[in-house]
Amino acid sequence: MNYLKEALAAVSGLNSFRAVTLENIAPDGESHLLGAGIIGFVSDEFVASAKTPPYFWIGSEVTRLTLKGKTPFSPCWEGGMLAGGYDSC
Repeated sequence: MNYLKEALAAVSGLNSFRAVTLENIAPDGESHLLGAGIIGFVSDEFVASAKTPPYFWIGSEVTRLTLKGKTPFSPCWEGGMLAGGYDSC
């Protein structure tokens, strides 16, 4: 889990990445985590590798690559469109 925290911190500033948590807050103010998730726009290269055997669990591979400084999240995503057009990435 420590690796995941470090990887999430590394990509938190990218426009192509979003993380959400779902919580239930009781009337007394106590919070209970219900779930968490991420969404991101990744490179074509990463998608191709994910679709090619041997298959792998995407979450652990994204974490591994991010910790090596090779995040698969696109740096070109700008709030709804690829900055400069698809081919410039």
